[in-house]
Amino acid sequence: MKHLLLVLALIATLLTGCVPAPLIKLESSLSEADKAEHVVIFLAQSEVTVDDANTGNMGGGLIGALIQASVESTMTRNRQEALAPMRDQLLDFQFESRLTAAIQANLPTRLVRADAGVKIIRNEDELRQHLADVVPANVLLVTPRYAFEQNFEIAYVHASVGLWRYEQVPPTAAELRKIKKEERKSRLPALLHGGSYMSQQVIAAPFEKYEKQPGESIYERHARLWSANGASAVRKAFSNSLDEVAALIQRDADGGLPAANGAHKVKALLAQPAFGPLQVKVDLLASNEGRSLVQIGQNTHWIDDRQIKR
Repeated sequence: MKHLLLVLALIATLLTGCVPAPLIKLESSLSEADKAEHVVIFLAQSEVTVDDANTGNMGGGLIGALIQASVESTMTRNRQEALAPMRDQLLDFQFESRLTAAIQANLPTRLVRADAGVKIIRNEDELRQHLADVVPANVLLVTPRYAFEQNFEIAYVHASVGLWRYEQVPPTAAELRKIKKEERKSRLPALLHGGSYMSQQVIAAPFEKYEKQPGESIYERHARLWSANGASAVRKAFSNSLDEVAALIQRDADGGLPAANGAHKVKALLAQPAFGPLQVKVDLLASNEGRSLVQIGQNTHWIDDRQIKR
């Protein structure tokens, strides 16, 4: 894997709740000349997806690990099959254009120029070409994901955001291995501002009892509900989430997000792409019309009030 994908992976690592150090936030305003010319969106995804199944650590050494891998592989395949009808229903849902419109309507002008456009890139080669055209420059990179968690209870849009200072096009992973450790820092971009934002939507109240059809699994029930009426609930969920995430990016860039002080903790069911849905304690920052703004680690989420366990 080449270095730029490692940079993207680093963004994701920096922005997870597993990292205790606070994210870097822009302390002083940039001059107009130093602001990014584009919002660069790294959108490798071409259709809605579902998180890979995660059963947690089943134990049992090597045999247990093999069994776990087999179980998770089967679960993931089953969920892909459940998602297939929805993918067909959403062929006309233009995620890219909706995301672009949401970003332009909530342009983070503290990070990018007031006339900044939104540039979509699909792969590392396109990103390297963009960097070659603009360096040295500050580059605002947004890496989005839109998906269902493994039980289809929650649909979400997530965006990792970084304002990076590139003095040059960074080396590939192969090139980086040949560079002395003390020289690497000067060859890599510096993070000036970072954030991790997610908007989550549910199709039913997670903590309320419900009835399933005979022989129907939990994930099949939720997939069926999302698929109803031409997947209208999915369209609404992703449209609303795109607006919420874009607004969070702008709000954080402007320094307008409330600070978490640990004074108001609640327990909530959250989609966690790497681990599956989890009930976790979060800081409740604000509530408005059935939606709650919460923070866990370095991630800021808009969630449905029904995701909070009362």
